[in-house]
Amino acid sequence: MEITRRGRFAVAGSGCPKPNDCDVSGFFPSTKSIAEFSSGREPNPGDKVIYVTGAFDLFHVGHLKFLEKAMKEGDYLLVGIHTDPVANKYKGENYPIMNLHERVLTVLSIRYVDEVLIGAPYNVTEEIMNFYNVHLVVHGSTPIELNPDGSDPFAVRSSLWVHHQVELCIMATSVVQPYCSYGVGQRKIISVTVKWTLFV
Repeated sequence: MEITRRGRFAVAGSGCPKPNDCDVSGFFPSTKSIAEFSSGREPNPGDKVIYVTGAFDLFHVGHLKFLEKAMKEGDYLLVGIHTDPVANKYKGENYPIMNLHERVLTVLSIRYVDEVLIGAPYNVTEEIMNFYNVHLVVHGSTPIELNPDGSDPFAVRSSLWVHHQVELCIMATSVVQPYCSYGVGQRKIISVTVKWTLFV
């Protein structure tokens, strides 16, 4: 495979031999690029560790306000970011728009975030709570998608751990919806004028 460089990131292939190849992110994550975005700060003894989890796809002002409010609940903010397949299961078709590495770097660049758990499980587990010494789990006001068996992904609770919700007024769907509506209109127009074109 031929590797070329565009900007500061390596890109596979010298061009786009097939139209769909251009739709895939050419970003190759490395420990160096991730470290550049990280604060590198460790929690101090006695710090109240806050854990939030989600896809954080198409990062917007609602995400920013949520992370700011979550950080105000404690001293150290740990953000768990779901893998692409996990996010797709609860967000649905064509989501996430950004891949895991793009979402990780975006969240790491936010000043309220101290650490990111890459590929966090959908369920908040006791292992995560103990390993990171989590004091409080915070969730936004977006609906919680239950597991296929009907169980709550935030079911792990004890007298030491509290699940807290904060209000979030903007969702990624409000950012994507105008684009999707535009796309549907364009597909209808094109499918009428170019009958042989197949849109998936």
